[in-house]
Amino acid sequence: KKREMFFLQMSIDTKNDEIRKMEERAQAKEDALKRSEQILEEDAIRFDAFLKENDKKAQSMIRKAELETKLKLEKAHEVKRLKQQIQTVQADINKNK
Repeated sequence: KKREMFFLQMSIDTKNDEIRKMEERAQAKEDALKRSEQILEEDAIRFDAFLKENDKKAQSMIRKAELETKLKLEKAHEVKRLKQQIQTVQADINKNK
């Protein structure tokens, strides 16, 4: 009888030890999963910030390009106006000769 009790207790102890080890492995996997989820969330936040900054830079470059195009057109009109003035002055000079 004592021998049976000893083996039963040993079997229970072995099962309890296996359960404890399985719980430890499960906890380790859960901890690793939480760390992975946190890293993924941090990466998503950084990527979102990168996209926003990239969009901001792109908008800034578009505004700059539009402004430079406008200035270039204004300069071209000014050059054209000045050339016309020069032609007018030259025509007046030629008339007076």
